[in-house]
Amino acid sequence: MGTKVITRGCWKTVEPEEGFVVFDYTDTFSASEYETIKLGLLPEAMEDKWFIYFEPPTLYFHRSWTGDLIYRVTLDCEHEDISVARAELSRKYSNNPVHETMMPWVMRGVLLGQDVNFPDD
Repeated sequence: MGTKVITRGCWKTVEPEEGFVVFDYTDTFSASEYETIKLGLLPEAMEDKWFIYFEPPTLYFHRSWTGDLIYRVTLDCEHEDISVARAELSRKYSNNPVHETMMPWVMRGVLLGQDVNFPDD
């Protein structure tokens, strides 16, 4: 992870035509985790499957190959501990229940680079 702030224009992005559905995802982040979140994530190799950027107060999670926007996560940034205020999933992908367990792994494992287990099906 670098220190350059990643923006929407850094990668191909595709908005879902189908809209979004709200799903259950709660989490809280420290000030240092929030600093990393604000930087976003730019794929550097073919194996990197996510393009992530932050437009306060919302994080956008796109698949790197297709540009499809999969998740939108709005943060409550008004307190010392930053928390998830709302999590949304592209309706196109909402028929797969794995997303409620996948989102914490993408946030913590991929974006924050923490050692977390990949979710079971």
